[in-house]
Amino acid sequence: MTTRRGDTADRYELRVDGHLDERWSPWFAGLTLTHEDDGTTTLRGAVTDQAELHGHLARVRDLGATLLSVLTPTLRGPAPELPLYRVHLMRAGYLLMGVGLAVVKWPQLASADSLPVFEGVVTCLLVALSLLALLGLRYPVKLLPVLLFESAWKLIWLAAVALPRAAAGELDAATQEVLVSCSLVVVIVVVTPWRYVWREYVRAGGDRWR
Repeated sequence: MTTRRGDTADRYELRVDGHLDERWSPWFAGLTLTHEDDGTTTLRGAVTDQAELHGHLARVRDLGATLLSVLTPTLRGPAPELPLYRVHLMRAGYLLMGVGLAVVKWPQLASADSLPVFEGVVTCLLVALSLLALLGLRYPVKLLPVLLFESAWKLIWLAAVALPRAAAGELDAATQEVLVSCSLVVVIVVVTPWRYVWREYVRAGGDRWR
């Protein structure tokens, strides 16, 4: 293997058991050290040739760490699974969303045709969101985008609407009521596995276009 550093064919992922101390990161020059939620460490980066790869493997051995896998992008298996406690935390977030919206919005659905158009749209959207949240109790990882959507729209509303009105002293009763509701987003933010989100939705390659 003699291709240039940075080419896709030269990128490797080394997974080792346990969380390596960050102080060893400079020892693996060219590789990024990431602590995974499942208790493993992933070393990612470009490798110039087989000699450099064997050097990294020797360093893992010298540290006394257990090497779990050596992967290239074309050989990557499924991402490490989330630990069970993280999955259950996500379920708690889905339960809060699903039950909360069901209690508040489902009764309004019967009279949605008599609501102003925009309020009817919002009611239907939130009822659909509650159904997806309840489905998330069964498929918490697959429906992770539901948690991301909940966090995104509430944080945007807090930043774009609530904060400016609070700064101007214009928080009326209706805004305060929505503010209290949206403040519960802190629970969703806490239960969302952000490291997993970063790895699977930002760093991982996207789906093919053609």
